[in-house]
Amino acid sequence: MRNITDFEMLGDPLLSFRWELTKFPNFPSFKFDPIRVEKVDLTLPTFDNIPIYMNGMNRYYLSTGNVDPISFTFYENHKMTTLKMLSYWRTLMYQDGFYGIPADYKHDFELSVLKYDTDSVVGLFKIVGAWPSSIDGTNFDDGSGGRISINVSFVCDNVIFKGFNATDTVSYGDIDLDNVRI
Repeated sequence: MRNITDFEMLGDPLLSFRWELTKFPNFPSFKFDPIRVEKVDLTLPTFDNIPIYMNGMNRYYLSTGNVDPISFTFYENHKMTTLKMLSYWRTLMYQDGFYGIPADYKHDFELSVLKYDTDSVVGLFKIVGAWPSSIDGTNFDDGSGGRISINVSFVCDNVIFKGFNATDTVSYGDIDLDNVRI
């Protein structure tokens, strides 16, 4: 039977709202206002297995890896900044019957997880080679008076997690994930 001391040793919980997108694609040839991300449904890589039959039993070994699409919910402002940015991004992917170059439309993101009581980074997710695969339809309703959010699914090549000691304070300038092997 557990007692209260067991739970005290767990420490404070990680809060779902203590995060920020610290790196997002910037398109120098297209100027737009800053965008705000309200929600991210992040997935980590999953690995398939392959059975190899040996000595009357199957042994399982690593086969291929896969990262499911990542969902972002963007706040839309009165200038339609998010839709303009996503529309421009899509022109880099496909325009007038021609497919774009992956180096132009695949971009990296960084999502920092923050400690519950300070802005120190306790973990960082690097989303590698991402591009918007689908943009959900938007509901315009003249009777609701509600605001618009844009839901977008991103396909990516990999998600890399880098954890930090919860007592360490790490500034964003100190985080160098470019040397992490993928």
